[in-house]
Amino acid sequence: MSVRGLAAPGGAGRETTGAGAIAFTDIVGFTELTELHGDDAALALVDRQTSLTREVLPPASRIVKEIGDGLLLWFDDPVDALCTALTVQEHLAESALGDELPLWVRIGVHWGAPKRRGDDLIGHDVNLASR
Repeated sequence: MSVRGLAAPGGAGRETTGAGAIAFTDIVGFTELTELHGDDAALALVDRQTSLTREVLPPASRIVKEIGDGLLLWFDDPVDALCTALTVQEHLAESALGDELPLWVRIGVHWGAPKRRGDDLIGHDVNLASR
């Protein structure tokens, strides 16, 4: 992730990132799945999503953090973000075939320049990506 600016006055550690693609994943029906199949099945599903996403991430991207049944992702390139989103959806849907646990993941992508706080990303652009 490239850093273009320094922290705002009084905002140590809150650098501005360069522009990039912010993506959020969300497992569809996760609450119902957890109720029906239990916590172990839910954890296995989250682990499957995370490991598959790590496998297909391009070099100039990263998992910023895990948030419940979702992931916050950063990409330097918007095409990489969109291609990765489609690949993750396809691979997770394929891996669910034959499983009793269907797997569909919504992924929202937004281009922007969020603020950095340590390793985390925050700000309006992050909020838009999560919608």
